[in-house]
Amino acid sequence: ALCGSLSWRGDKVHMVLRLVDTNGGHHVWIGRETSTGAALRELSDTVTDRLVANAAEAIRIAEYHELLGGPDGEHDAWGNFQRGLHHFLNYSPEDKIAGEVALNRAIVQDPGLAPAFAYLALIHLSAAKMSDSAWQAKSEVRAALRYGHQAMRLDERDEHAAAYALAYSFAGRHEEAVRHGRRGAYLNPAEGSIVYAQAMTLFYAGAYETAVPIFERIIEVNAEDPLYFLFHEGLAEAQYGLGNYTAAFDAARRSLALKGGMIPAELLLTASSAHLGLRDVAYDTIRATTGQPRDLAGRVFGHIRDRASYFRQIRDDLHQADIPL
Repeated sequence: ALCGSLSWRGDKVHMVLRLVDTNGGHHVWIGRETSTGAALRELSDTVTDRLVANAAEAIRIAEYHELLGGPDGEHDAWGNFQRGLHHFLNYSPEDKIAGEVALNRAIVQDPGLAPAFAYLALIHLSAAKMSDSAWQAKSEVRAALRYGHQAMRLDERDEHAAAYALAYSFAGRHEEAVRHGRRGAYLNPAEGSIVYAQAMTLFYAGAYETAVPIFERIIEVNAEDPLYFLFHEGLAEAQYGLGNYTAAFDAARRSLALKGGMIPAELLLTASSAHLGLRDVAYDTIRATTGQPRDLAGRVFGHIRDRASYFRQIRDDLHQADIPL
C-alpha cells in the first residue's frame, strides 16, 4: 500500500511517501521531497519519477528477503533466483560464491530461466573487476560471455539479459556492448542497475562525456537502490576519464562512504588525489571506510597505488583482446 503526508514549514512544503508491506506492516520504501509552494507541480513530477524508479525495486527486495527465510532445498527455481539476486546485490566475495550457488540451482531447476543466466554473467563480471590475477579475470569474462549468450538465446527481450553486455566491454567488443546496453536501458529505463550497465558500456568504449549525464541521472533517481555505491563509482570512472579529477575524487569518496573496501573506488580515489594533492584526505577516507588505523591505512594506500598499474594492465589486456569463448 502507498501512503504519505504533506506538511508546511514557512513557504516550503514537505512530502513523505511510504510503500508498506500489507502482510508484515513494515516499510519497503520511503521517499522524501521538499519544495516551495509555488513549485508544487514540479514536486509532483519529481515524486512520480522517483516512485516509478524505486517502487518496483523495493518490492523486489522485499520479495527476496521473504524468500531468504527457509533452507536452500525448500526453494523452487524462482526462489533460488531471488536468493542469488540478493547475494549479487550485497556485492562481496563471499556473496559472489553464495549467489553463484543459488543461481546454478535455479538454472538446474529451470533451464529456461533467462534472468538467472544473466545474473550469473554479472556475478562473473564483478569477480573479473575485483580480481588481482589477469588469468583469473579473463577466465571470469569467458564464463560471463557463456552465461550471457545463453540468457540472450533464451529471451532476447529480457532486460536483465541485455545487462550482460558489459561482458562484451571487458572483452574489447565495444560496438556490440553499446548496442546491447542501449537496448537493455530502452526495455527497462526505470531500473538503475540496467541503465548503469548501459553507461558502463559507453565508459569502456571511451564515450566519457556521454556516460557522465547517464550516471548522474541514475544517482538522482535511484537513491534506494542496493547498488547505489556502484553508480557513484561509475561516475567517478567517467569523470576521471575526462580529466575532471575533483569530480572523480568526490564521487569516489561518496562511493566508499556508502560501501567501504571496494578496490575500484579506492583506486580512483588515490589516483585522483595524486592529481589534486589530497593524499592526506585519501588516507583518512580509507581509514574511515575500512576501519583501519591511520598508520595501517597509509600502508594500504601505498599498496593500492602500487596495484593501480597492475589493474590497468589487466583491464587493457581484456579490452584489447577479443577473448574467445
